[in-house]
Amino acid sequence: KTIADNRTKRDAELSQDRAQWDQNRNDHYAALLAKASTTDQQTAVATFKTTIETAVTARRAAIDVAIKAYRDGVDTAVGSRQGTITMAAATLKTSMDTALQTAVTDCAAGKDSKTVRVAAMAAIKNARTAFTTSVKGLDKSDTTIQALAKTRSDAVKKAIADFEVAKKAAEKTLRTAWGK
Repeated sequence: KTIADNRTKRDAELSQDRAQWDQNRNDHYAALLAKASTTDQQTAVATFKTTIETAVTARRAAIDVAIKAYRDGVDTAVGSRQGTITMAAATLKTSMDTALQTAVTDCAAGKDSKTVRVAAMAAIKNARTAFTTSVKGLDKSDTTIQALAKTRSDAVKKAIADFEVAKKAAEKTLRTAWGK
């Protein structure tokens, strides 16, 4: 699977989960409103709903921003790595083509075939060594992606913690209005 396929799948799952959570909250609000027997209780339920929905919207926005930042960072890291590999491969091809062309030219000029062969093999070996060194020197993006994942995780935890604080305050206000 590609990164895009995984992202599409995760986005669809998240969207489906969010729709279910929205439905569960709406069912909870309806049950609270059905239990509300006074105008004050009904007002308290409406205030509770508004507070919770505002907190949910803020939480979702923060999580969406964290996910986007993570994905953008991963795309940049992967793109940079792929670009470097592509350039190294192009350099390898050019070096090998040059070595082979030099060998053909030297043979046509009547140079000793053994000397031409040794020189061509050395040039090809040097080109391969340069390619291997370029590719091995790349960061495999693990450290970058791990740092991005930690940043995303921290942002999600903060969004959830902020939501929990708002939820507890809204619940306390609702309980107070209901005399509990």
